[in-house]
Amino acid sequence: QPLKFQATSFESEVQELLAQISGKPEGGKIAEECVKLISKCLSPNIPAAVVLSYVGGDSLVPSEAASAFSQIHVSLHVDFPLMWRSSCRIKSKKSMTRTCTEQLVKKAGFGFRRSAYCIQDPLVSMWT
Repeated sequence: QPLKFQATSFESEVQELLAQISGKPEGGKIAEECVKLISKCLSPNIPAAVVLSYVGGDSLVPSEAASAFSQIHVSLHVDFPLMWRSSCRIKSKKSMTRTCTEQLVKKAGFGFRRSAYCIQDPLVSMWT
């Protein structure tokens, strides 16, 4: 189903779409709660991990536009020692990513969607 706009000009439609998919303060609060949950879940295994988040789109608007763009992006930062060989660091990142994913599925109730290890920093997509 295509999106329908109230606006009549292209520029006005763009502004209307941006207003629909922009993050709201409530979405930021949800992202903060996700960070707390993820930090609590992972801290026993990775106490030095830093969890950050940002909201992409409005996660509270049940519209087609918002659902297409609403996401809470969470980034987990762990400082690996520089003395590790590069290949060892990559294998450790993959292993840690798998461990974190398993913990988030088991302990926090997240659902696993997909993972990508072909990039420098592993990426995992999950849903709640």
